[in-house]
Amino acid sequence: MAFSDIVRKTEQTINKTAVKYASKRGWVPAISGYTGYGSKNSIRIFGRVLAVDPESPSAKQPGAHPDDRPEQRGWRQFLTVQLTDFPFTVNIGDKEVHAQTDANGYIDISMDNPGLEPGWHTAKISIQGAQDATADVMVADSDRPVGIISDIDDTILVTWLPRAMVAAWNSWVKRTNTRMPVDGMAAF
Repeated sequence: MAFSDIVRKTEQTINKTAVKYASKRGWVPAISGYTGYGSKNSIRIFGRVLAVDPESPSAKQPGAHPDDRPEQRGWRQFLTVQLTDFPFTVNIGDKEVHAQTDANGYIDISMDNPGLEPGWHTAKISIQGAQDATADVMVADSDRPVGIISDIDDTILVTWLPRAMVAAWNSWVKRTNTRMPVDGMAAF
């Protein structure tokens, strides 16, 4: 068995225990909708379902992201209670899709474009027992000659990824609301 398999199995075991503990404490499911994309042929919709304290903003407010607390220490964003194999429904255009979250609580749906024109659209993500969430979906215009695809680390946010210890400090120790954007990236 490879080291990565051992780590994955350990993570899954810890999460199963956390789900049981959270359930006993009365935690509830909450949805985050993420930005998706598409073309004239297909679209892709993303999100995540986590268990949260019923007193948290993400349990009470539609659109509040359960894994996006702006003033937390970086390492806390890695400690979530993911709801795996959790049923959800996505509605966009005239299409409805039923599926289940993956092993990390993520929603990742690929589907034929239900007739959406180029531009921004909104998908509705629903689960039983939680506020609905929305996920913005950008359908690209196939007549556009240029597109930009970007990652986050050292492209949008300064993390100093080539310097492992600095990157670890920035990602795990600093508060998430203190991260700095790469100079000029917003204008670019």
